[in-house]
Amino acid sequence: MSSQWWVRCGAAMVLAVSCTVGTARADENTHVYGAEDPVVLWLNKVGPYHNPQETYTYYSLPFCVPAGGFHTKRKYAGIGEILEGNELVQSAMAMHFGIDVPKTLLCSQTLSEKDAETFKYAISQHYWYQLFLDDLPIWGMVGQIVGTEEELRELEKDTKHEHKVMDSYIYTSKAFSIGYNGNQIIEVNLTAEEPRDVEPGAHLEFSYSVTWVPVDKPFSDRFNRYLDYTFFEHQIHWFSIFNSFMMVIFLCGLVSLILMRALKADYAKYLDSDMEVDGIDRDFGDDSGWKQVHGDVFRIPSHVGLYAACFGTGMQLVALVFSVILLAIFGSLYVDSGALISASLLCYALTSAVAGYASGSLYQQYYYPAKGPHWIQCMLATAVLLPSAALAVALMLNAISLYYNTISVVPFSALVW
Repeated sequence: MSSQWWVRCGAAMVLAVSCTVGTARADENTHVYGAEDPVVLWLNKVGPYHNPQETYTYYSLPFCVPAGGFHTKRKYAGIGEILEGNELVQSAMAMHFGIDVPKTLLCSQTLSEKDAETFKYAISQHYWYQLFLDDLPIWGMVGQIVGTEEELRELEKDTKHEHKVMDSYIYTSKAFSIGYNGNQIIEVNLTAEEPRDVEPGAHLEFSYSVTWVPVDKPFSDRFNRYLDYTFFEHQIHWFSIFNSFMMVIFLCGLVSLILMRALKADYAKYLDSDMEVDGIDRDFGDDSGWKQVHGDVFRIPSHVGLYAACFGTGMQLVALVFSVILLAIFGSLYVDSGALISASLLCYALTSAVAGYASGSLYQQYYYPAKGPHWIQCMLATAVLLPSAALAVALMLNAISLYYNTISVVPFSALVW
């Protein structure tokens, strides 16, 4: 009887596991898709190319909103994504894994005078937008400017005003080329097409198309393209970096040489083991200027608790930087959005022990062998020194972001988390 009971239990467990696996949903969380499974494209933010910190929600520009209420569906964001200023909104671009989509109309609109002026200003400031598909970032430009070389050079110098003498064109079609390997998405390329003149009364029709292309690149290497500095077309001025480095080395050597020559006689006098104690006192009395502070080296500072708290916080920041660097070297923090900030917050919490030990040991050195009278105040100051300063700066920046209605506004719940 007992053997039959165990057999039935085993069969029930196998059936439950098989049903769970069979009904497991393939989506962007698992990065595994089945044939014709829906693929969601998320809209993130827009902003000027020359100021990446100034970002707004995608629909802050007067794009037409497709029917269906997709713009009200948002993706859950972690603390790292919130602090990075990401706010993902679902797009109305329907996609299915492995299924090509011909040119499809999303929505249409007729530009009012205000909408045309807004688009012209955004295009003159080189506004770009960011999308996400299967956690892969995608970038595209809102439009383009047609002008002479002198006019474009003048535009690069003056980024505060739009140049109405130039013709502005907005891209109305997005062509996606999605590379896949097996049942996983490897890369996404976006081509902005069909520029249309931006003028009041212009009728714009926004559309998109999708093409699926098989690739041989493995899934583990799909983020390598974003690590290539040529992908972002950033030029590294190696000569300027080397020149600055050599200048710093030269200045450090020069200052060290001057100090050594100026202090050589003082070192010899202070470290002479044959000098008598009375002679030392007499020589110290003849000193002037900064040499008279030698008696203050081991004197207890007036605010030793605050001094120890600053020292402990500095040691914690050093440990924090090295911890994040090691995680970035041996991990893959660049894969998930907001992972770097989340890892930094976790490392800060873990390295708090370094701050407590460093501040406590320094504070106790001034009172050894007796016990420091205000060690509790020192401990509390170490715990709240950096968080309070960071919170004050964050509140100030958050107020500025709230005033300009940017996407960088952090909810108060995230600030006190």
